Amino acid sequence: MGSCQLNVLGAVFTDNYVVQPLTPLLWLGHVHTPQFFPYITSFTDRSTTDEVRFSYERCTDPDPNGNEAAFIPNTEDNQKIVIKFTEAFNKTAHCLLAARNLAPPLLSCDPSVSGDFAMVAMNYVDGK
Repeated sequence: MGSCQLNVLGAVFTDNYVVQPLTPLLWLGHVHTPQFFPYITSFTDRSTTDEVRFSYERCTDPDPNGNEAAFIPNTEDNQKIVIKFTEAFNKTAHCLLAARNLAPPLLSCDPSVSGDFAMVAMNYVDGK
């Protein structure tokens, strides 16, 4: 985990660029891990090859160890899905369980979308 700093600058263009700091350098603390602040808003459905676009609605309870985060997003076609960012995911095991109705169907698994985190998209299932 690294530290985060913020500095606001102002710039104008006359004959040359003039840039001046508007605030001092502010220390904001340590940066949260990237799985809690995702920027990805689409994935390719592995069964239909359609692009699914979504916006983040809410986060489920985060993993206390910081190893994963799951989101319940809004999709353009109102499909109920879960987007999960995790450091470890076994796609083969998930697909075997899904084939036996013991896990939700897997829509997408991109192993390296954000550093060491994989993005997993699956159908939403009510319950825990």
